[in-house]
Amino acid sequence: MARIRMAIMLGLALYAAGCSTNGVEGADAGFDAASMQGSQWELLSLDGAPVIESGSKPTITFPEPGRIGGLASCNRYSGSAQVTSGGKLALSAPNAIAVTRMACADAALNQQELRFLQLLGGAGQMKLQGDRLSIQSGDQVDALVFQRKTGN
Repeated sequence: MARIRMAIMLGLALYAAGCSTNGVEGADAGFDAASMQGSQWELLSLDGAPVIESGSKPTITFPEPGRIGGLASCNRYSGSAQVTSGGKLALSAPNAIAVTRMACADAALNQQELRFLQLLGGAGQMKLQGDRLSIQSGDQVDALVFQRKTGN
């Protein structure tokens, strides 16, 4: 039952995100989309709050052009997405993210994962400052804030 509820919520969130344009005035024309390829990032904050320390923080990776992947909290995800030279992260379709279906042992982790996937589904403008990557979702500018992972 929980898996079905999670799948329905994720589907609705991704569908709603696909209906928005997520455009931002004054996009960074100097954003180097190619530099994102091969990079790995660990989530520091979600909705402005620190992430739950569970041993495995949510991540995002850009393994190759047109692909994203990572850990949502309890489950792994992957999908098709483009990073534009203006710094926009655009999912190829509302249902472009595939997620494994393991149950989170902790209700708080489950809520964190659902919110992470919802915000990622609505991803728009990205801002890169040093080793920090911020992703806008809807009108929320720093919805997802990541730290670059090193040594991987």
